[in-house]
Amino acid sequence: MILLVFSASARGRIGAVPAGLLVAGIGSFVRVLVVVNLDVGEANTYRGWLEVFPEDLKLAWEVWETPSYAKLNLKGILANKLIGWPDSTLHKFVEVGVRNSNEVPYVLSSTDHELDAILKKRWNHTEVLNAIHTAAEDQKL
Repeated sequence: MILLVFSASARGRIGAVPAGLLVAGIGSFVRVLVVVNLDVGEANTYRGWLEVFPEDLKLAWEVWETPSYAKLNLKGILANKLIGWPDSTLHKFVEVGVRNSNEVPYVLSSTDHELDAILKKRWNHTEVLNAIHTAAEDQKL
């Protein structure tokens, strides 16, 4: 689960568009999916945010509900830590693209070698699910 917490003063500066968020003084963000492949032939998909230039958020907004959305590709900074790899994922440069016109864009690759390896490798499903379970338990405190 991704949780964004904004102060009361920041809430007044947030503008939501179907494609993402524009937060005055903080940045422009597009919703993305990050797939981590598991060794059992399945995958775990994380939801996250991609920090983009304001003009890229504008482009995403313009094509979001048009046929051109299927060709949307963006570059930006992954604005979330992925459970299991917190130090290897936050603030890493990635490229995203649309796999399915009914879904938000997917992270396709990264110029960061460590994150790119996370995206390409098949991970032990028990370890990944245990990390998610532990993070969920920690959130209950």
